[in-house]
Amino acid sequence: LYPRLSAHNRVIWHWEGGSLADAMTTDVYISSVNGLAETGEIINIDENITGILMQQGMHCVGCMAAHGETLEEACMVHGLDADILEAQINDFLASAAE
Repeated sequence: LYPRLSAHNRVIWHWEGGSLADAMTTDVYISSVNGLAETGEIINIDENITGILMQQGMHCVGCMAAHGETLEEACMVHGLDADILEAQINDFLASAAE
């Protein structure tokens, strides 16, 4: 994805150290999710991720206290596999970017 987008746009990738100042001035800001990302951060990437979390039984995504939990912590509380949910979210983000 990065090579295709960066061929014609200024692209910053979140996990490669893009700063907030870079994000505010770039054409495309790529982000992905891992188990250490807080649920609030994940929802801020794309609010439609809320639907994915709720389909998995995480109906607490609207609670401000839950926004400070990492994806791994939330999955542990709900008895879910964080790696599977992480993959589902990143697949969604990749398809939304196309």
